[in-house]
Amino acid sequence: MTAEQRLQEAVIKYIKLQYPDVLIYVDSGAGLKMSIGNAKKRKRLAGDRGMPDIFVCKRKYKQDRCIVDANEIQVNIYAEYSGLFMELKAEGVILKTKKGTFTTKHFKEQAEMLEKLRAAGFHANFYVGFEEAKAIIDWYLS
Repeated sequence: MTAEQRLQEAVIKYIKLQYPDVLIYVDSGAGLKMSIGNAKKRKRLAGDRGMPDIFVCKRKYKQDRCIVDANEIQVNIYAEYSGLFMELKAEGVILKTKKGTFTTKHFKEQAEMLEKLRAAGFHANFYVGFEEAKAIIDWYLS
């Protein structure tokens, strides 16, 4: 198992233990060794390239309170994000060079997908290491 796979396993375990009612989706076939026939089949059935490792299927709401008059408070609740997409990277992975360019073509493709997901109303980003992933999970699900 790679360091990134171990991280993904730890993050999934954390979510299931701390937030048992939250639904998550994981592309469990990503990164697996398979026969050429199964790899071709998987490619035909797969969605878009660069999709993140984990999707937390929960909207994040934000409250906005407005005092209408001294006796009445109006509360408007609206969705801040439609869900949380997490692209996990093992501790110590360097995403960008000092010049600000991505260190691999794959990271650049993933970053482009994350931007598309943010434009569609999702919270989506890279998270390097368990502590960074845990912090965003706790913030998002609080």
